[in-house]
Amino acid sequence: MEGERHVVIEKPDGSMAIAFNQEIPPPPLPPPPPEIIRPRPRFRFSIEYHPVIRGLAYIFVISSGINLALFRRLIDIINFVLIVSTTGALHTEHSASIIAVVLHGTCAGLMVVPLCVLRMWEQAIFQFSVGVICFAAFNTATQIAEEIPNL
Repeated sequence: MEGERHVVIEKPDGSMAIAFNQEIPPPPLPPPPPEIIRPRPRFRFSIEYHPVIRGLAYIFVISSGINLALFRRLIDIINFVLIVSTTGALHTEHSASIIAVVLHGTCAGLMVVPLCVLRMWEQAIFQFSVGVICFAAFNTATQIAEEIPNL
């Protein structure tokens, strides 16, 4: 039992005790197990808008273009730029397209009260309907998650 770190000692009463020799160094630690790297799944998120909302956006582009051609006011220019950008956003599947829809709906909704105070009723109705369409586009949008394969 020379050179062993642990020794089992049996006492005269039959009990056993374990002793160890501090002069003998402990055995080296085993190498750590290899780390298992699992690739995390990656997803591509896209947004799809309802086709009726897309069609209504075309109607608003036409009516906004007619207002711009007839009146040439600053509000008509802003309306035309916003509705064209919103229509473009409704036809893309990029997840950031929701920003244009929400921004346009918020601006249109906030413009209703000042237009009513100024008694510009047709513009107030137009802005309210644009806000409703943007709200409907936001609520009917479906988010699609596609898993991208890890290479």
